[in-house]
Amino acid sequence: MQKSDSLLVRDVMTKHVVTVSPDESAMDVGELLSKNRISGAVVVQDDRILGVISKESFVAGVKYLGENPLDLFKVEDFMYHKFETARADEPLNSVVDRMVDSPHRIDRVLVLDDGKLAGILTKGDITKVFAERAKDCFKVRDLMNLNPSTVRDYTPLTEILSEITLSKEKRVVVTAGEQVLGIITVLDLSLALFHKLKKHPGKDALDYVKLADVITLNPITIKESADAAEAAELMVSKRIGGIPVFDKTLKGMITKSDFVKGYKIFKDRQKHKK
Repeated sequence: MQKSDSLLVRDVMTKHVVTVSPDESAMDVGELLSKNRISGAVVVQDDRILGVISKESFVAGVKYLGENPLDLFKVEDFMYHKFETARADEPLNSVVDRMVDSPHRIDRVLVLDDGKLAGILTKGDITKVFAERAKDCFKVRDLMNLNPSTVRDYTPLTEILSEITLSKEKRVVVTAGEQVLGIITVLDLSLALFHKLKKHPGKDALDYVKLADVITLNPITIKESADAAEAAELMVSKRIGGIPVFDKTLKGMITKSDFVKGYKIFKDRQKHKK
């Protein structure tokens, strides 16, 4: 990597991008995402980017299936047509500013070089940069979300689906009393719904999904006094998107989105020191 003040998008982006065509079977692509635990793929036709199909696509699309089996649907039925792009030679700082300041959630930015797809920039990529560059700059408490979405261990899955759909970070913490029992993410939920739809075509998948199918029990937790870079390193190494902040009780949640914001603050501070 170049020096932190001259990082370009190409220095940080993920170069390997999974691409699919709009007329591919949604079931086949869902199986691909499920097998590799990939959060999304880029929809391309004749070298033209048409959209993105992601874990959120399947969760949002389940309610529109009706009595129709999943294998009747194509990628184009589930994909999002709106997507963000950046140039490979664009300064990373400008893209981070755009991600933070955008009025809508940006999970990924498609990277173009001479108009062609060259990579993808994700919040995970920026979290990795934060872990490397911002050691001893923030405590977890400085960046964490103080009001994470939570559900009780007895909450019906229909309510969990509603809560996770509304959640800004697309994950909920499952609590039992004062303890953190586990985490449910939109990826876990989408994969579970996908598997159940395959086994029970034309049915309501939620009738077959149980809490045990979607929850990650005994999740990694971190204290609010820990170095934020430590939390970022954990997320990168464990390939997770959020860590509950816990010390006797749940204090909050820190996610990759928080590290995108933290990186912007870090860069702004560096700029003002000059």
